[in-house]
Amino acid sequence: ASGEKRPPATLRSTSGAGFEFEDLISGWQLVKALSGEIAPGIGGAITQLHAQVSTLGWRIDDLLLTAEANGATRRLAISAKGNMQVTAAGLPADFAQCAWEQWRDRQGPFNRATDGLALVTHGTHPVFDPAWREVKSACSIPDTALTMSRIRSNRRQSRVFDSVQKPGDASEEEAIEIIRRLHVFPTDLQSPH
Repeated sequence: ASGEKRPPATLRSTSGAGFEFEDLISGWQLVKALSGEIAPGIGGAITQLHAQVSTLGWRIDDLLLTAEANGATRRLAISAKGNMQVTAAGLPADFAQCAWEQWRDRQGPFNRATDGLALVTHGTHPVFDPAWREVKSACSIPDTALTMSRIRSNRRQSRVFDSVQKPGDASEEEAIEIIRRLHVFPTDLQSPH
């Protein structure tokens, strides 16, 4: 008996309570897709939704939305977390590290021009969320000096920016580029909407 090989465990049997929130987010995205809403963060009509996609090379692997827009395929890799995750200091380091690994993997499935990486959290953080919106807005500006002057003029925005830049040991330009493709979606699935 000790020499017998056991069959591999299923994903659900080893992953615990996080699957409940992941299932809620998956169902929420399916409802949005069926109602014709565009894919969050990447745009386009949702054509597929997959779960647990690490075997396909995705490091952010809870859910993968695939959408079509203007004849191009776009994908959004989602990390679904059943708690807040973000803080006044920014994104969780493990999420930022996974995002950088995905970003820098030239052999992987992620396309920097069309794809996105997302963190879906439970609840809205009153300090992080407005700072993140301002950082995202500043990073949409094509002028690096102007982007950084806006971010660095605000302590909260600067901390949030650093929470992305530092785990990747990245230049400001590279951090700006990845932030353009990063999305944070706070949810409260108990609220009336």
